[in-house]
Amino acid sequence: MDSRLEKIFLLEIGYQCKVIITTFDSLSHLITTEYNRYLVWALVSVLLNSSANIAKIFWPAYPKCIKEEEKEKYVKYQDRGKYLRNLLSIANTSPLNDRKLRNNLEHFDERLHKWFDESKTKNYNARNIGINVQGNVKDDDKMDMGNYEPQHQTVTFWNDRFEILPLIQEVTNLLSTVETKIGEKWHFEFRF
Repeated sequence: MDSRLEKIFLLEIGYQCKVIITTFDSLSHLITTEYNRYLVWALVSVLLNSSANIAKIFWPAYPKCIKEEEKEKYVKYQDRGKYLRNLLSIANTSPLNDRKLRNNLEHFDERLHKWFDESKTKNYNARNIGINVQGNVKDDDKMDMGNYEPQHQTVTFWNDRFEILPLIQEVTNLLSTVETKIGEKWHFEFRF
């Protein structure tokens, strides 16, 4: 990989890490005070979107239906992801590589249609805070379009549970590694 492109990717990864850490700090503070449900969910969305942005760098998509003339481009993206994961010691088991919750949020419209077509009762439950989700929501014929549980720092979206604290730990470690790599290679002070 060209060293200039590597630097740009490292800077972007570092930026997204800082967004996640700052957002989590804001969310943690907000939840201990009188909070606004819309602001809480806006922060949860920013946190998940920034983690998705990092994941796309490390594990770029490889479309199933790909034109022959585009294969080389996607192979290059895959090589870049592997290179950066190796450079920054990111395992495929990283919480950044969990796509279930992110896909549920990104494909909200598709999930909603599917649920509506299959549901008998049309019980809709959206973007809650602090609801203890038990059992299989799908079997209960309810569409849980989001629950943030601040006590355990988890987000649940239609039976997919995502723990935030392991993500924050991973991102904190990743930011430290990125800062070290930037300092080692470019003698550049990493600031936002």
